[in-house]
Amino acid sequence: MDVEDGPIFRASVSTLERQTAVLKSCIKKTLKQADNLLSSHKVTLDAEEEFLKHVATIPTMNDDALEFLRTSHELIRTATENYLNQIGTLLLDPLRRLYETDIKAAEGRKKAFEGESSDFYAYQQKYLSLKNDSNSRKNIEHDAKYMARRQLFDLRRFDHFTQLQELNGAQMQMEMLFVFTNYAEKQLAHYTSIASKLTDRKPQLDKLSREVAEATKSMHLQKKDRTERRKLLESRQTWAQLDLMNSTATDSNEPTHERSPASLGSPDHRFQQFRDLGTRPNDSAALVGRRKEGFLQCLLQSGQPGQMKGWQPIWATIVHGQLREYQHWKLQKFDRPSLVIELRYCNVREARGVERRFCFEIMTPLIAGRRLYQATDAESLKAWMSVIQNAIEAGLNGTTSFIEDVAELHPLYGPSGTTLAHAYGVANSVANADVDGEAMSSTSGHEDLIMRLIRVDPGNSVCVDCGSTRPSWASINLGCVMCIECSGIHRSLGTHVSKVRSLSLDTSWTPEVIAIMTAMGNTIVNQIFEHALLDDPHHMFNGISKPQTTDRREVK
Repeated sequence: MDVEDGPIFRASVSTLERQTAVLKSCIKKTLKQADNLLSSHKVTLDAEEEFLKHVATIPTMNDDALEFLRTSHELIRTATENYLNQIGTLLLDPLRRLYETDIKAAEGRKKAFEGESSDFYAYQQKYLSLKNDSNSRKNIEHDAKYMARRQLFDLRRFDHFTQLQELNGAQMQMEMLFVFTNYAEKQLAHYTSIASKLTDRKPQLDKLSREVAEATKSMHLQKKDRTERRKLLESRQTWAQLDLMNSTATDSNEPTHERSPASLGSPDHRFQQFRDLGTRPNDSAALVGRRKEGFLQCLLQSGQPGQMKGWQPIWATIVHGQLREYQHWKLQKFDRPSLVIELRYCNVREARGVERRFCFEIMTPLIAGRRLYQATDAESLKAWMSVIQNAIEAGLNGTTSFIEDVAELHPLYGPSGTTLAHAYGVANSVANADVDGEAMSSTSGHEDLIMRLIRVDPGNSVCVDCGSTRPSWASINLGCVMCIECSGIHRSLGTHVSKVRSLSLDTSWTPEVIAIMTAMGNTIVNQIFEHALLDDPHHMFNGISKPQTTDRREVK
């Protein structure tokens, strides 16, 4: 099993620690009963029967060995004092050594691991909070220290996990098998008077001995494999550290060029850092898929508007077109995410105006403002953004299912207080759809749709881009309406950016599409994509203002 830290690893460690506690309790009880067997002069049969009952409760006890002990007990119920004197060296000492040196030591290793885990994540918080220093040497030093701490934590985590596995796996079974098989063999030697009765069971005992030999051989192979994997882990961490230092040094030697306003207006730069609108390499996001999980730092909001709690580590997953946050992952609370973001309504880009490195932001009308995240390194940043871009594209292309209960997790309030759930209900009533959600086709239905869209958002009465009256076209993935000329411009951007449909001619108005239209609207869309114009007192950005109805197509 991979020992990468995360929810699955923590759950596995918790399970193994609980099993170790059970093992400790059972062996402790077994030792107590063995002491009673030696210290008392009661009938040997009663003492051994009670002892074997507790032996049977040991989770790692071999079934064949246990069966042999029970049968042997029936044959040697007239045990002598000499046999009782031999019990101390045959059984108690090995079990006591196992209990004192291995099982009780697990508690100390657990505390050491938890302390190392707390120290590492505290150091990681400190490392990730460092400002992006222009001095590349300092960055290299910080990165080298972080990689060293991370390697130490990974090795400590690996050792703790494998030691727990040994206590609850095949090695402990082999130890139990060895101890009790040896006890049985010595028992056979002491009871020469009943040797003839035990001879018939000798083949079964030999089988147990062969299992010990096979288990020992298997454990040697496992230890050898574990040692090789540990060396591979060490070498991989070392090479990753060297690669990071070399790439950082290479980046620091490259000259930086300030982008001019002309370059910002070029086709390659005007949509830079927005998903799907810039140039993307053919082999980047296409290879990473639409599913991912791992650690992220998230800038959490406090209860007061506009105030932040600060950066906190979260466990994030991208699945079914959603980004799901789990803030309490260490407690294995995965029945309900802390936050779910439907990615089909989002844009993603590298974060702007943030002092930390490796940051990206998600902009969506489902939550106020933007959602800031920080990856653990540059490679992780690229991977997260690529997966999110793929998930957004899948949502826009219709390859991910529409989840109606999204509104229960994240209500979207428009200017008139309309939630997404209400919008979906409006969509069904507007579309005149049957139980299967067939598309709307009647002319009166289209007119009703236009009037309802205007009632939901008065901004829908004009074109979202130029302000022309009586818009007759819509972008069904952005959730806005526009004039015929601006619809041609949207269509030229490509369907992965804007999917254009006619309000009066197209018949593909399903309840899902209408739900997006009624939940969004021109006002919300302009608040997202024209936020720079709205923030400026002259409603201009880099000398560019919002186009008007009378402007040429090139200006629009």
